Amino acid sequence: MLRRLIASDAAPAWALALLLLAVVGPLVPINSAQPAVRAAQTGALVEQGSVRLDAFRDAVLIDRVELDGHLYSDKAPLQPLLAAPVYAAGQLVGMESAAVPRDRMNLTQWWLRLATSVLPAAGLVLLMHRTARRVAPAGATLATAACAFGTLLLPFASELYAHVLCTFFGFAAWVVLSEGRAGGRLGLRRAAMAGALAGAAVATEYPMALVVLVLAGTFVVAREWRPLVAFAAGGIPFAALLGIYQQLAFGDPFATSYSLKPVHAAASPAVTGVPRPTQLLEVLMGSRGLVLFSPVVAVGLVGLVRLARRAGPHRAHGAVGLLVFTAFWMLQGGWPNPWGGETPGPRYMITALPFLAVGIAQVITLLSVRLRAVVVGWSVLFMLGPLLAFHMVPDGGAVGLSHLDNVRRFGVTPTAWNAVLGPWGWGVWLLGIAAAGLVLARVVASRPAVAEDAPTSATAAAPAPRPTAALSRP
Repeated sequence: MLRRLIASDAAPAWALALLLLAVVGPLVPINSAQPAVRAAQTGALVEQGSVRLDAFRDAVLIDRVELDGHLYSDKAPLQPLLAAPVYAAGQLVGMESAAVPRDRMNLTQWWLRLATSVLPAAGLVLLMHRTARRVAPAGATLATAACAFGTLLLPFASELYAHVLCTFFGFAAWVVLSEGRAGGRLGLRRAAMAGALAGAAVATEYPMALVVLVLAGTFVVAREWRPLVAFAAGGIPFAALLGIYQQLAFGDPFATSYSLKPVHAAASPAVTGVPRPTQLLEVLMGSRGLVLFSPVVAVGLVGLVRLARRAGPHRAHGAVGLLVFTAFWMLQGGWPNPWGGETPGPRYMITALPFLAVGIAQVITLLSVRLRAVVVGWSVLFMLGPLLAFHMVPDGGAVGLSHLDNVRRFGVTPTAWNAVLGPWGWGVWLLGIAAAGLVLARVVASRPAVAEDAPTSATAAAPAPRPTAALSRP
């Protein structure tokens, strides 16, 4: 049975997910504004059955909305709501309330993060590999590893933000749609499932409405009118959730927290301003530039362009990936700053990163071994900084140098093992990483070489796509 598992097409994905869990799972980052308010929002739901955070005021930092003398979160509601059962389970074994201000070794935030950041990140690894394997099997494993460990997905998997969770929902919606179309017919049930996932993404982070628009556009291009209705119907429960939450918190089902914060006054749910050319360039090549510190992103964009220009069943992956990337690039280019705060990169572009996996898989095998090592190694090296140190970068700071300074000031990010074993906890953490690395090495070494663009068992078994599908036309 173990041999069959190791020999399966999905084995490298599971091994990569295990390695990600071993690396990221035990880390307990220093508290910051986003984790503080998200933990408080969950705590208020569980402890008081309320959306008001008045009792958590001491623990909430600058991410807040003050309205009529009451304190509210400035975040969409689904991530704190999904974390509620996890919070309740933690309280059963004596977990500290989120109302207690704690900057270091905040195990309450760590526990919530496992469920709503780390596990979704592992799920993204499985989905990226699954999709890349269908398009370019020879480069699928390296492409997935590059995306998971060499982009902003890595440091944000260790933080109690919602970017990784909403990205999981949004990318899963695209996987459901693309696989349904590859099977020859997109049924109404599958379209509704994709709509529900897309709705969950928006209820987690408002800007995910951009992904919904891109996915809805694929129905229009393919003239899939009944599936489009099913897609919209699937998102209705999550639209209702947003309306109910916004009515309870702000007295208006159409009022978002973004528009109630002074820094985002009069903002729409998705875009805060007109993109500025200089900021668009800074997003990619600035002091925290997405491409500068994660050059695998550039490789992915080249691959997406190749896919989009090539007629065939995989053309839609290129087109959709480029549209999603462009949409969030424009969003980040119109934000009050290029990064979405003092973060190690343009965090709203995290959503576009899994869509690049198929592009990376398409191109990575064409590079020389030395160039692959440089591109992937550079990307991983600079993403380890915000993972292993306090992730924030002050105004005027840069990725790398700022994180070295954070190590000097705050030390290396501890692990949950350190809370139990003291310094010996580092050894347990490293042993876990080594064991997961050995599993990955065993899986990769046991697999035969795959010719570029050779069909896998998954694609070979799938029926040919409909020749009339508009998304496959040249």
